[in-house]
Amino acid sequence: MTERGAGEIVADDERLREQERQLALVDRVLGLEAELAELSLQSTLSPSAQLAAEQELARLRRSAELRIGHALTAPARVARRTIERRSQR
Repeated sequence: MTERGAGEIVADDERLREQERQLALVDRVLGLEAELAELSLQSTLSPSAQLAAEQELARLRRSAELRIGHALTAPARVARRTIERRSQR
């Protein structure tokens, strides 16, 4: 077993915090998408409120955080699809 320096541990900590932040943003976007879908079904939003919600969703989808989070979760999504396909055989 090798000893790790304090710098490596701090870097790992910072990397973990950044990943948690990115995943929280992805979770927020998914929540906003679900909320928008639910509200669209209910048709309770005024046209200006719906436009504002759609613009916010579009802004979040364009964000670097969402793209990074999407890239970080890609291996897990691929693995899940592979496992699901194999279990269907």
